[in-house]
Formats: sequence, C-alpha cells, structure tokens
Amino acid sequence: MVAYPHSGREKVEKLLVLQMMAALTVPLLFMLDGMYSAFSSALGAGIALLACSVQALKMFGPYRAQNPDDLLGMILFSEATKMITVAGLFASTFHFLEWVRPVSIFSGFIIVYLTPLPTIVSGLWEGNNRAEPWPRKP
Repeated sequence: MVAYPHSGREKVEKLLVLQMMAALTVPLLFMLDGMYSAFSSALGAGIALLACSVQALKMFGPYRAQNPDDLLGMILFSEATKMITVAGLFASTFHFLEWVRPVSIFSGFIIVYLTPLPTIVSGLWEGNNRAEPWPRKP
C-alpha cells in the first residue's frame, strides 16, 4: 500500500500516537492521589487506547470503497465493535478488580479518548495557519 503524504491512515496513526502519549502521562497526574488512583487511571487510559486502536484496525483494514452502503456499514460496524470492546473491558475490570477507583478509571478513559479532539477542532490538523490575513487570497 502506498502511503500518501496526508492519507487518512497516516492521520489515524498520528492520533493513536498522541493518545498513547496521553495514556502514559495520565497515571503520573493521578499519582498525586495515590497508587490505586494511578493504576485505575492507567486502566481507563488503556481501555480508551485499545478501543480506539480496534476501531482504527476495523476502519482502515483492507477495503476498497466501491459502494457507499458498504462504507457506511464498515463505519457502523467499527463503531459497534469499539463500544462492545469498551463495555466488555469496563465490566470485566469492575468485576475482577476490587480496588479500582471509578472516578480515576473514568477520568483516565475520558482524557485519553478525547485527547485528539482539540487538535482536530482547531484546524491545526490540516495545517491551517490561523494567523493568515483574512480574506485569504487564492
């Protein structure tokens, strides 16, 4: 497969690396509250990272967009797979680990899950420079 300079797969890989860096940083912040909070937030961060990775593998697997209905089905299937992964991992974590702190695990999950959002929303992802004069010249 040829990697184009700004292909969707390359962007997703960068987002996953960004989430991985957040997943490594979050437990350090929660260490201030103790080791159980740090471990709980690490579990939440790991769940978010694993779920997003599963969705990326499903979404950017081998596929040629011949039919829009097939593309929509693939997107919905990857989202459903991600939701099932998250639900299963949270359920088994709470069932098997008694020491997990709910606030820490959910905070770690939300922080890592939403890490790429400011980058995408701000337009920095596409390389837009907000300091350009307006209106832009063609």
